[in-house]
Amino acid sequence: MGFPGTVLIPERRDWVSSFDYIDQVEWEFTCLEAATVIAFWIPRDLVSLPGFTTNVEFGRYVGSGKCVYGRPASASKNRYLDWLYHKLTGESPCETLDGALRAAVARAFQMARGQNDSRRRETEGDNQMTANDLEDLYDYGYWADGKLFDVISQLTPEEFTRPLAGGYESIRNTMVHILSAVAGWLDRCGGPARGPSLNPVDFPTIESVIQAWSRVEANVREFLAELKDEDLVRNVEFSIGQFEKLSMPLGELMQHAAIHGVHHRGQVAMLLRLLGRAPGAFDILVYRAVKGAAPVN
Repeated sequence: MGFPGTVLIPERRDWVSSFDYIDQVEWEFTCLEAATVIAFWIPRDLVSLPGFTTNVEFGRYVGSGKCVYGRPASASKNRYLDWLYHKLTGESPCETLDGALRAAVARAFQMARGQNDSRRRETEGDNQMTANDLEDLYDYGYWADGKLFDVISQLTPEEFTRPLAGGYESIRNTMVHILSAVAGWLDRCGGPARGPSLNPVDFPTIESVIQAWSRVEANVREFLAELKDEDLVRNVEFSIGQFEKLSMPLGELMQHAAIHGVHHRGQVAMLLRLLGRAPGAFDILVYRAVKGAAPVN
């Protein structure tokens, strides 16, 4: 489901009845208190899974704002839980385990967003990102991209598309993924429409990637040049996969797109080395030095 956080499950795979009861419930209580989101899935069966303790835990947390609740339609003796959940949250219970888990992941993202908003409000002022900061980050990225393309341009067509390693396997596929992501986030933030995700098969040559890259870079630079500092805090709604819509400030989304490129740029450098090609250093420190760090006298 693409959830990058930690999932705490109260029943261990190697659970046996000889485990100390107090240790177990103390662990569960501590984790329930610490959890950002609690997913209650209650397929109650009065013979094999009565869930009496779960009723108590549900009652404690249902009004906390961090509870997601679901049960199969066939579950018995859940009417009061259904009513209380709707009464306190305004939501209906999920009727599938998959739906409950997806709702819990979406809630975790939303709550993390709220925590980030609070931290940002606490640190507003000198530490707040500016439009110039964002332009500088992309300047660095496009400088580093140029270093990669200097080496990529020397590849044969077979080397460019050869499956090597990593999630996208080839240099061509990884570069197209970077390009597609930047164009997609630019689109979500109000730039030119990208359309569907870019397909590597539509880029059979190095030149075709470079042409598309130059076009998207021009769009990004034009978009950034028009941004004002106050634009960066404007919330943008977006979706990831099948999750419900999320909302984040424009500046953070464009920052994510740039840092996402840093991650995959490192993968491309590794793939080039597998082909015996050295792209050289393109750390931001090198970029700063090349762009005019003050000499030491």
